[in-house]
Amino acid sequence: MNLIFVPGSPCAIDAAELNEHGQCLGLHSGLPLRDLQARHPGAQVGSEDDFIASLAASVTVEPISEPAFRHAREVMPPLSWHSSHQEDGEAETFVFGELEDGTMATIYARLGGRYWRLQGVATLPHQTIVSQVRAAQVGMLRAYQGRTSPALYR
Repeated sequence: MNLIFVPGSPCAIDAAELNEHGQCLGLHSGLPLRDLQARHPGAQVGSEDDFIASLAASVTVEPISEPAFRHAREVMPPLSWHSSHQEDGEAETFVFGELEDGTMATIYARLGGRYWRLQGVATLPHQTIVSQVRAAQVGMLRAYQGRTSPALYR
């Protein structure tokens, strides 16, 4: 199924369908794509995978302490919880038990012995969360290495 959405927005606008004239319409609204784009600048048609990728791209990631991770997990039952074995150790993710704004939530992740907090859409798949945390780790490492000057080691 194709969706009409604004990249980075946490909610799809409508499902997309083609009418008998080949015109793209919102399945639920019945409005043509151009009308939906006038109401929602930047709206585009894409697959569910495209929509999920746009959600993943808007996720913010920050490192946290183990006690902060454990506290969040114990405050209330999570909306979802997953774990998996990765090539570099165990990965665990959960969505905090309370949504912040519509579908936006605080998401927690553990990769090996490191802990992370993310702001993103509550329905992000476990593997997408793990991928986002890995990308953040690489970005933080590069930023740290960029600040390090050889003079510090003399």
